[in-house]
Amino acid sequence: MYFDTIRIRAAHFAALRKIFLIMKITTFLLLISMLSVSASSLAQKITLNQRNASLEKVLEEIRRQSGYDLFYTYSMMDNSKPVSVDLKDATVDEALKISLDGQSLTYEIEQNTIVLKFKPQLPAAPKKADKTVLSTVSGTVTDTLSRAIPAATVKLTPGKYVTATDVKGAFAFRNVPAGTLEIEVNDETQTSMHVLRLKQASTGLNEIVVNTGYQKIKPEQSTGATARIGTKEYESQVSTNFLEGIVNKLPGVLINNDVKFQGNSLFQIRGLSTMTSTAQQPLIVIDGYPTSLTLDLLDPNEIESVTVLKDAAASTVYGVRASNGVIVVERKKAKEGRPLVNFRTTIGITPKENHSRYKWDPNQTSTQIAINEPLIPTYALFFGNALGITPSALPPDILIAMRNYLGKNTAAQDNQTLASLIAYNNSKDYDRLFLRNAVTQTYNLDLSGGSKSANYYITANYTGNTLTQRNNNNDQFLLSGRTVLQFNPKFSLDLETDLLDQHALASPVPDISSTYSYERFVNSAGNPAPTYVGSGGDPYYNQTLMGRGGLDALYYPLVDMNLIHNKTHITSAHLMANFIYQLGNGFNLNFGGVYETSQGTIKNLYPLGSSFTNRLIDNYAVPNASGGLTYNVPLGDFLQQANSQTSSYTGRLMLTYNKTIGKDHSINGIIGTEISDAISQVNI
Repeated sequence: MYFDTIRIRAAHFAALRKIFLIMKITTFLLLISMLSVSASSLAQKITLNQRNASLEKVLEEIRRQSGYDLFYTYSMMDNSKPVSVDLKDATVDEALKISLDGQSLTYEIEQNTIVLKFKPQLPAAPKKADKTVLSTVSGTVTDTLSRAIPAATVKLTPGKYVTATDVKGAFAFRNVPAGTLEIEVNDETQTSMHVLRLKQASTGLNEIVVNTGYQKIKPEQSTGATARIGTKEYESQVSTNFLEGIVNKLPGVLINNDVKFQGNSLFQIRGLSTMTSTAQQPLIVIDGYPTSLTLDLLDPNEIESVTVLKDAAASTVYGVRASNGVIVVERKKAKEGRPLVNFRTTIGITPKENHSRYKWDPNQTSTQIAINEPLIPTYALFFGNALGITPSALPPDILIAMRNYLGKNTAAQDNQTLASLIAYNNSKDYDRLFLRNAVTQTYNLDLSGGSKSANYYITANYTGNTLTQRNNNNDQFLLSGRTVLQFNPKFSLDLETDLLDQHALASPVPDISSTYSYERFVNSAGNPAPTYVGSGGDPYYNQTLMGRGGLDALYYPLVDMNLIHNKTHITSAHLMANFIYQLGNGFNLNFGGVYETSQGTIKNLYPLGSSFTNRLIDNYAVPNASGGLTYNVPLGDFLQQANSQTSSYTGRLMLTYNKTIGKDHSINGIIGTEISDAISQVNI
């Protein structure tokens, strides 16, 4: 059975009744005057002339002329028929009977209140041979305070039995086949009386709470600017990480991985802090406690709500850490019940960029050469006398033109070489050699259940990312467990454990904008070719150096991408315990804390033959007596390793007070103390 929303039309009588209650403290003569006005308005006759009008409009006119209260639900008007009436000085009863003639509705009048209800739908009378037993099922509908709920729609199944409660919350079904309904009927002569109590939802349809991390309060009780989204809004799109779920959903929160500021992706609230000593990102609070770990600790499948504290009022709670705003994340909690298992997997494919299709000037090569041409005399002035041994790398078109300028090339050779450069654009080769379609795969398994005294919520999540740059990928495994232990009705404990293991493999891939469009990544034989940017000198200087026994110091993007490997391994742990003791009379005592630790290892391997290692060896080489070079750095691979460790803890003792006075007043307050500490160490 279900209960519709009640629509109340009580414009006159309800107002008079409210005035009557307020005016108890006034004079007796004024009270008599008010009652006289009320009596005269309720005694009015009904005069009505309508043609093919809606039933709702006719009933509204009867309510207005009679001064009666009118109760009905929106769904009652769904199948109503147009009404044509012509009444003059009719009673309320006569007007209602004529208006509802041929409709599926009937009415009751009690204490100047009209309650509409569905006409009972009676089954066909049983045949003589049919031994079906018919009974009457009745009851009342009340709320948790035993107050009657009028005009509530009631259904019995199986079968199409529909009615509505009267002003006292009562309903009745007659001639109902026994034994076929959820409500038990003992025999054909007994009338079963059932009291149905509607429980109030813990959160109303439009009720929103502001979660500050320390307490949950109503928006009107918050002095700061806030924004909030719940599970439904967060999961409106599939997300593989936490930030994807809040992009473009929270006013004032800006997230864009393509925009960099001070070396970090754009992630801010309102703007950037002017405090250079603080991080440029918001403070993240997870389940009531600030975290010093990365956002990878948050599984996007576990988000219950996200609240943003956007202005300076957050600083009264979190101090200077809130200078860039605060994002409070509440994760899903354990719930009692039978074990429930959910499995979710997603795959996302992002096509690689097609640089030849957009962003770039189709005549980029000739444009770049035209820009460099006026610079040739200047370069010749500085490098002309030392051309061929200069350690400074110059763009290929400048080198070619400068050699012609200095008379080392003929004009025909110069023009032929420049023409070959102009005819080539490396955007297609860049996309083919360095990029691929990015693929993200996620697998999420969660298990929940338990009893009133102990329940659990366990989640395992694996995410694997194949990045768009070749030889770049990462993956992570997250194991999370949350449990609530109820020792007695007043004393409970929340426990959380999160373990995170991350791996990343990175190889250097050049940005297409860092190369000249006429530069080739492979030569005519298909072997890797060097580029100007990143090389330790121009090709003529490099030839001179190699002639003396030095290593090739030019930058070959394809060689470095396949040789250099940077590996990162991070393990993190998040442990939280929070005790809650209900002291009574609105007082609760909370005490607990959180401990976080993270250890990371970075290994950067630069094998011999990569531009980094070759240049490092050349830089420390010195000429010897035989005319060659003596190496002061051993010929071999170069390994760079760094270890980092972060640990932090927060302890908290807090007394909260939350008291509701009447219907319109409440008092909220917190008092407590907190201690925290964070240590970071890096060894290179």
